[in-house]
Amino acid sequence: LGLAIMLLALLGAYIFLRWKRKQPIFFKPKKVEPPYIVAMRELQRLKEDKVWPQDKIKQYYTRLTDILRVYIEDGLTIQAMEKTSQEILHDLEKSDLAQKYPLVKLREMFNVADLAKFAKYTPAPDENERSYITVAEFVEATKPEELPEEGEKNEEVEEETASAEEQQNQ
Repeated sequence: LGLAIMLLALLGAYIFLRWKRKQPIFFKPKKVEPPYIVAMRELQRLKEDKVWPQDKIKQYYTRLTDILRVYIEDGLTIQAMEKTSQEILHDLEKSDLAQKYPLVKLREMFNVADLAKFAKYTPAPDENERSYITVAEFVEATKPEELPEEGEKNEEVEEETASAEEQQNQ
């Protein structure tokens, strides 16, 4: 009985410490891919599926805008899944992303997508390609910058310190 109580106490302490450190208690979480990688992979898969040449325009634009919405929500932390195209564009304009990518192209893509999905509009093949390129360019332009490794950070700090000391000496 004493051994069982000690084991339960150790198990309780283990669970408490893991919970306090916000670590998984029993299982390691799956490695989550960055939203940029997921979006680029899904765009490549959409291109390989060749949906729009098969006269599945609505399906093509639904998949294209869903890829973009998931990327905006997961990668840019702007709520996009339950919003209209205009609301998404308005939120993007309020953020600093307007400086990274011209939102006029994105607005044109959303207009064509909305017409194709809801008004049975059949875009020209060059409009389909342009919409794909617009989404790919937006994802590429807004991808997060890679953080330097720890060793690189230390080297950069040392270089900045050395250059600052040289400027003070002059």
